[in-house]
Order: sequence, then structure tokens, then C-alpha cells
Amino acid sequence: MADALEEVLVQIADGRSVDWARAEALVRDPADLALLAELQVIAHLSDTHRTAVDDAAAAVPPAAVEGRSTLSMSRAGTSWGKYRLLGHVGEGAFGDVYRAHDAHLHRDLAIKLLQVRGVSRDELPARLLREAKDLARVRHTNVVTVYGVEDHAGQVGLCMEFIQGQTLDARARAEGPLSADEAMVVGRAVCRGLSAIHQAGLLHRDVKAKNVMREWGGRIVLMDLGAGLDTSDAGRVARARAAGTPLCMAPEVLLDGRSSVASDVYSTGVLLYFLVTGRYPIEGESADALRRRHAEGRRVPLGERRPDLPDAFVRVVEKALARDPEERYGTANELLAALADGPAAARPASLWEQAPSVSGLVLSVGTALIVLGAINTRYFDMTLGRADFANEGPADWLRFGLLSCVAPLVVLGLGISVVSLAVALRHLAVSAWEPARRADTVLRDLLHRLQLDTVPACSGLALVLSGATLALAWWSSLPLLQSLLSIFPDDVSTAPAARLAFLGPAHSAAAEDYRLWFAVSTFVCLAVWVPVVRLAGRRRERVNRFVAAGGAVIFALSLALLDFPYRLLVQNALEVATWQGQECFVLGERASNVLLFCPTVPPPRNRTVSIASPDLQRRGMSGALFNRIAEAK
Repeated sequence: MADALEEVLVQIADGRSVDWARAEALVRDPADLALLAELQVIAHLSDTHRTAVDDAAAAVPPAAVEGRSTLSMSRAGTSWGKYRLLGHVGEGAFGDVYRAHDAHLHRDLAIKLLQVRGVSRDELPARLLREAKDLARVRHTNVVTVYGVEDHAGQVGLCMEFIQGQTLDARARAEGPLSADEAMVVGRAVCRGLSAIHQAGLLHRDVKAKNVMREWGGRIVLMDLGAGLDTSDAGRVARARAAGTPLCMAPEVLLDGRSSVASDVYSTGVLLYFLVTGRYPIEGESADALRRRHAEGRRVPLGERRPDLPDAFVRVVEKALARDPEERYGTANELLAALADGPAAARPASLWEQAPSVSGLVLSVGTALIVLGAINTRYFDMTLGRADFANEGPADWLRFGLLSCVAPLVVLGLGISVVSLAVALRHLAVSAWEPARRADTVLRDLLHRLQLDTVPACSGLALVLSGATLALAWWSSLPLLQSLLSIFPDDVSTAPAARLAFLGPAHSAAAEDYRLWFAVSTFVCLAVWVPVVRLAGRRRERVNRFVAAGGAVIFALSLALLDFPYRLLVQNALEVATWQGQECFVLGERASNVLLFCPTVPPPRNRTVSIASPDLQRRGMSGALFNRIAEAK
């Protein structure tokens, strides 16, 4: 009777026990009886292969697994039905996988067998056969092909193609993380297979590296629909428990069991993340820890673990891993399209394509150097009172701007080297030493509790640190800074001799300390703001404009204080001359006159002298302008 068969189908779909004796009594037609027998096999198989896991799902005790493994291995070389078992290739909590040979079709295949001793047939879960039915609906080169399901000697088996290769998990652990290009090849293949599964009305719910095989010929094959879900049955979807591997589950699945196409997209993002890092975006010792970290949004951005990856690839993975399902790619095909665009986005631009950006960079740097050179030249001219005699232009400003940046660049280079070494050592320690890994986790937890992994908190901290460093440099260099500013409203020509003492050789150490302090201040400004900019870019957030403006002002002030006295304190060598028996320096020329600075004569120390004056003798060599300033009157 059709009603009896329909009732059996509903009971199997709901995972309930079926009264087979009653069903057989109600069915009379031989064709219906044959169908009922097939449904009985289905019921025996389906729940047996249950891979659904929620946080309370209990694993098989190690002793039981070990014992069954020994039993399973002992079957290698024996027969199961019409198949000869060639070797044991894998096992799980509910069944074992064998490589087998079909002598009739002369081919090898994989058979997943279920151990059923001690369990009556009408009590067997129906999951394994449901997996076979689900997979049989999918025909795609990137999804494992299922041949059928058979029942022999109290056991049921899922027969599928045998993939000669290794799982991506084994590949990644044996050979290390993949490159972005390699991961994109895998990701595209997985997306194609996943798209075929979705188009068949199914969810996979357990996309992970252990369920993806790489055939020796290179084909990528998505395996194991044991946790899969038929989306055509809305009631069943609503009742379904969280299924899959917690480390790979989407937040909404782990938190409230809601599976969807978007959750499969998320798991594919986790797969890509794992392939290039060997780690997971969110890690925890238990399902509860994972739930807590998902709820708190404590995912480690891909760029932090692999800063060398192309930005285009990182953006694709980050979008696939978005916490909100609405912000992810809507389908596997959308993720496939994004990955297909990856190589073009990651392709190095040609020289012609790079020319505009390179030209812009060169122009920006050149302009900045000219501005710096103009600042310290302007202060130099004002201090020496030679503004009307100076004849230097942009080329000179560029030269002095470049020279003034040598010391900061040295400090910056040393700082970058130290930071790079520290980062490399951290990565090495975290990857190879368990205590370091735990310490790193504790540190990340602390940063998260302090909210220092957010853009507002990180930018606020950067503003405080850069401001504090500038204040420290100011305070440490205050005596020299006061001396630099105390020359005005006079200049070196008319200022009292006591006010000029800081320019002499006896105070050269103070001048060096001054530049060092402000070079460090400038470097710290860069060091604390670059991570903020990167974090904001990764999270697509804006830094508060007032905080950003404050940071820019601090950096500009630090750089200006470093640069403005450069020529006066460092690059102050000028042409030496003798005038009326006094050692002087040529500050500049105008028409037929020269402006001399004679440090040992009474103020005014600047004298305008005719080039043709017999008292003027130009020696044709340069000397430090303030070597004899201590003798100033």
C-alpha cells in the first residue's frame, strides 16, 4: 500500500525506528515489497554513519577505536560480498574504509563498512545510505563518485570510487602551508564541487582539509557527505543539529545550529585559511571556548599570520569568513568567481602600468625632501642674518633635505630590523614551541579583553604613545631647544656671546642627542601608526578623524623639530676668508659685495665687504662656521 510506504519513508527521514513486520504485513504487491526491502537497507545504513557533532557529541573511546582498528586491519586480504578487501585506508567513530577490488568490473573502489554487532537491524541509523543517495544525486569531477550501497553478512557498505592521493590536511601538515596561488587552485575546485552539491539541493556541512583529497594526477575531490543535509525538507532542516567540525563551523552554526549555503561558504573560507597558515581563524580547546570566541569576534585576521599574501587573496578569504552571513559571498559560485579573479589581481603590473604610481611616489618624496630642505635652510638664513645674500634654490633644498634625513633613516632602518627580527622569532617560537604558543594565545586574549584589537582603541593608544614620546624628546632636549629659539629676535651677528655658546664644539654632544631624541620620536610615530592603518584597512573601518589629525600633527611636529636646526648644527661648513686679519666665513654674495661672518669681532659680527677690498682674502676652502664661537665678544 502506498500509505504504508509513505509512512516508512517519513519515519526514515525523521530518523525514527520503523516497525518492519507491520510494514510487511500491510504491503502486498511484489514490487512494493521489493521497494520495502530496499528501504530497510536504507534505514539500516543511514544513521550509522552519523558524523554530526555538537559540543556534547561524544567521541569513541580510544580503546574502542584501537580495538576496532586491529579488527579492521585483520580483514585486509579477505572478501566482503563480491569484493576483495585489499587494505584498510581509514576509520572513524562509526565505520571503516577499505580499498577493495571488484573482480567483475576489474576496478578498485573504496568501501565504507559499518560495524553492527550487538545492534538489531531495525535499530540501525539511516545516515550512511542517505549519504549514498545524496552523493548519487551529484555528478561532478570535484565530488567523489558513489557507485551504490550494499548489505552483506550483517554489515552495510557504501561503495565509491577509490581516490589515489592524499587529503589536503595530510598534504599541508607534511609540506607546510600552500602559496596563495596553490590555495586558489584548490579553492576553485572545491567551490565547483560545492556548487554542484548545492544545486542538487544539499548542504555539505563539513568542508575541511580532511574531507578534500588531492589525486596524484592533481584532481581535487570533495568527500564525505555524512553530515550533509537535504534543503528540500524544510522541517528536517529546522530540526537538524549542528554538524561538522567545530573549528570549521560558521558562527551561526556553532552558536545556534543554523546551517545554510552561507555556512558552507564560511567553511570553505576556513579551508583556504588553513591551507595557507596551517592554523584556524578561531581556535579553542573546546566547543564552549569556540562559541565564546565567536561571540566576541576574536578571529585572527589572515594578514596577521601571513602578511606576505597578496591583498586580493586576503580580501577574498576575509569576506568568506565574515561573521555576518549576509556579508559573505552569497553562493559557492560567487566565491569561485572571486577566486578566479585572484591571479589577475595578484599579477605583477607591467612597467608601463606601474609608471604612474612610481612617478607619483617619486614626486611626493622629492617634494617632501625639498620642503624639509627649505625649512632648515630658512632657519639657517634667518639665524645667520643672510637672507638678502642667500642664492640657494630648490636643487640645494633637495640636497639638504636628503642629507637631513640620513640619521632618521638609519634609526628607522635599525628599528625595522629589530621589529622584523622580533616578528620572525615570534612566528618561529609559536610554530615550534608549545609554551610560546600558549603565551601567544594568552597575550591575544589580554589584548582582546583590553579591546586593543579594535581600531578605536588601537588608534587611541597610538595617539597616546606618539604624543608621550614626542613630549619625552622635547623634555630631554629642552636646554638646546631653548637655546635654538633664544637667538631671536637677534641673530648670530648681534646676539650676546653667552647666547651663542651652544653652537660651539663643546656642545656638539648635546646637538647629537637632540637629533637622536627626535629621530626616535619620529620613528615611534611611524611604528605605532602603521599597525593602526593596516588594522583599519583589514577591517574596513575608518580611524576617528580627530584622532587621525592628532597623530598627523604629532608626526609633523616631531619631524619638523628634528629637521629645522639641521644646517645650523650639522651642515654649517662655509667658505673661509680673512678680513683685516680676522678669520671670517663667506655667508653669501650679492652684486659686487660679500657678506662675512666674523665670530671673534665685536657685534655686529656680519660685515658687508666689497669683493675687490684689499683687506679681503678668500682661501678657497671650507670650515665649520662655529669652531671659534667660544671666542665671540
